[in-house]
Amino acid sequence: DKDGNPVTVKGDVDVAVVFSNDTAETGDYDAAPVTVTISSGSSASFFVQTYSDSDTDDEQFTATIKGVDDNNQFEKVDFVTGLNVGAANEQTPTAHTTIIDLAHYYASHMYIRLFDYA
Repeated sequence: DKDGNPVTVKGDVDVAVVFSNDTAETGDYDAAPVTVTISSGSSASFFVQTYSDSDTDDEQFTATIKGVDDNNQFEKVDFVTGLNVGAANEQTPTAHTTIIDLAHYYASHMYIRLFDYA
């Protein structure tokens, strides 16, 4: 909490994730927004399906946390600035991934783990 005391998470937290193209193109991956539910005291991951296409370029896209529904369990949820920015253990609201295109066969899937640090 604001005074540095531990917070006990008693319910689920929903995290909304959206995707944007970097060098990837429409159709290279399933870009539908995802809502990931993190149960109290646990972590969650999700899968992003990639697809083969007509080119053999390795392409990148970004997943970004768009919102957090904590059911009013926290005083403040900051999913914009991140933690330890610039450090080796940096935690940011975005993840970048590369689709490695091997002879028109998708070779990359994206897994993002979201943690409840209660």
